[in-house]
Amino acid sequence: VRPRPGRPPGLAIPAILEWDGPVIATSVKSDLLHTTLAARQARGGQVWVYDPTTSTGQTCATWSPLSACGTWGGAQRVAAWLVAAARPQGSGIESPEFWYGTSRKLLAPLLLAAAIAEKTIEDVVAWVDTQDEDEPRWILDEAGEAHALRAFEATLRRETKSRSGAYTTSENVLAAYQDPGVLASADGCQITPRRIPRRAGEHPVRMCPGTRAATPPTALLDSRDADGDRGL
Repeated sequence: VRPRPGRPPGLAIPAILEWDGPVIATSVKSDLLHTTLAARQARGGQVWVYDPTTSTGQTCATWSPLSACGTWGGAQRVAAWLVAAARPQGSGIESPEFWYGTSRKLLAPLLLAAAIAEKTIEDVVAWVDTQDEDEPRWILDEAGEAHALRAFEATLRRETKSRSGAYTTSENVLAAYQDPGVLASADGCQITPRRIPRRAGEHPVRMCPGTRAATPPTALLDSRDADGDRGL
């Protein structure tokens, strides 16, 4: 359930209260959460609130994009989701498709390397900020991830302007993690695709609200049937 612009949350609240099955709800306001939280909890199911900016006063559940990055395919999907979530509508930059494409190609091998080495998203941010080549390359090489390593090397071999642009765009994609609260919310992963129920009668799950750049909640639904979900 995601309230659309101009549509009051009052239309979503009755649906959430009446529905006996799982719910994922996102909103930029706290009305949806405060009106439905107690009722959902009273049903005995698990309720998670993802609120890294602490706007609701509720304890924030943890979620890390690295949880679905254990395979090359999974890392590519998460990189695409992060880039899509961070990309503003009507971007004013020149050739946005190119720059966000180079960012996606850079982030995917970094996310995979971090997942393999049991690093955190903070390590990925540091690799981007410092343009560290050695550690990610070593991790991917040791793990035998030839396709990811080739993609990473392709970024490193770009001419100076393109390479710099890929890193700068990736800094913008990961900018939400400069916020200490958002970074802390990624220190662990209580919310995973396998924990999101599929049918009515299973324990309900709730997430509200989420920060656009850091959390694409619908990606969790998409990834339940994706290769990157294996092993979660």
